[in-house]
Amino acid sequence: MATTIQGTIVAAKVTTGDTRSTYPVADQTEIKGGHHVVADITARDAIPAERREDGMTCYVQIEDVCYQLKGGITNNDWANYIPVSEEVTRIIVSPDTLPAFNATNHLGALYFRYVTGA
Repeated sequence: MATTIQGTIVAAKVTTGDTRSTYPVADQTEIKGGHHVVADITARDAIPAERREDGMTCYVQIEDVCYQLKGGITNNDWANYIPVSEEVTRIIVSPDTLPAFNATNHLGALYFRYVTGA
């Protein structure tokens, strides 16, 4: 048996109805989880629990830092969020850039050429 849920019934996706319309259909401060942008840590910590979700991110403008909720939704669960592209150093191994391998003096040696950027 179905249970009645109080609220506004939305039977289709929310849309502006026209691709030329620039009016937003939602404000990120009213969304549960996802990505939020706030002025400072006080505003980040004031995001209501009902709008928090483990894994959500929040950019704090005054610090120019992005945080992520990890392992819970309390203020103690905020951690610096570092995108994988900044966290991982790419290493490219290319046979034409490696020194000639000599089993006598390079046994077990592995050479890498570090590449910066994306």
